[in-house]
Amino acid sequence: MTNPSIYICTVHYRTERWIRPQLFFLKKNIDADYKVFACVPPSRKRKDFHLESSYAPQSSSGQNHADKLNYLAQLVCNEADDNDILVFLDGDAFPIAPVAQFLTEALRMHPFVAVQRLENGGDDHPHPSFAATTVGFWKKISGDWSVASYTNSHGAEVADTGGALFNNLTTRQIPWRAMLRSNKRNPHPLWYGIYADLVYHHGAGYRAPVSRIDSITSGKREDAFLASRAYKKNKSMHKRMLFSIRYNPWFYRKLI
Repeated sequence: MTNPSIYICTVHYRTERWIRPQLFFLKKNIDADYKVFACVPPSRKRKDFHLESSYAPQSSSGQNHADKLNYLAQLVCNEADDNDILVFLDGDAFPIAPVAQFLTEALRMHPFVAVQRLENGGDDHPHPSFAATTVGFWKKISGDWSVASYTNSHGAEVADTGGALFNNLTTRQIPWRAMLRSNKRNPHPLWYGIYADLVYHHGAGYRAPVSRIDSITSGKREDAFLASRAYKKNKSMHKRMLFSIRYNPWFYRKLI
C-alpha cells in the first residue's frame, strides 16, 4: 500500500501577497508528496499551484470563503483516493515545521484535526486556517465549511466559517483533535498565532485587522475600534510582521 498523498486547499483573495511566502514554507515543511489546489485572484498571470482557479461564487462576503473551500475540496475528492489526506489552509497561513508525520499520526487517532481559536472569545469550532482529514472521511460526513451559528465555550452565540462543520461533528458525536495556540510571545491576542508548534496563521491577511476579541477587550464596536489608536497599532504590526515574513525565514522564532 502506497503512502497517502497530501492535497491542500487554499484561498488567496484579491491579492497575491501571501502566495510567495506560503509556497516557500510549504516546500520547506511538507516532507511528502503533495498537491495544492488554490483559488486565486482573477488578475493572476502565472501558475505556481497544481490547480489554480478564479472561481467566484455569488455568495455573501461572509460565506464566500467557505464556498471556495468546499469547491476546492470537491475537486480534490474527484481526483484523490479515500485514504489521501485533505488539508485546508488559509492563504495567510503555512507550516513552520515538518507536518507530514504529525498528520499521519494525528489522523490515526482522530478522523479530523484543526486549529481551535479559544483565544478568540472562547471559540471552539474548527478553524480553516489549518485543518486536516482524509478524503474518505470528508465525503462520509458530507463535509461543509459553511457559516453557521453555535454557542461557544464562553456561552456566546457565534456565526463563523466552520460553524456548520462543528455542528455536524457534534451531532454525530465525533471527537476531533484541536490544535491550540502555542505562542510564548503574543504581540496580539489573536493575530500571529502559532498552533501546536507547527502552523503559523497571520490572521486578517486579506482585510482590515480588527477582530471580535479587539471589540471585547476595548469595549468598542467594530466601527468605533476602526477609529481608535489600537486599530492603528494593529495596522502597523501587520505591516511589520508581513515584512519580516517576506525577508526572514525564521521570523516565527520571536513568537515561540
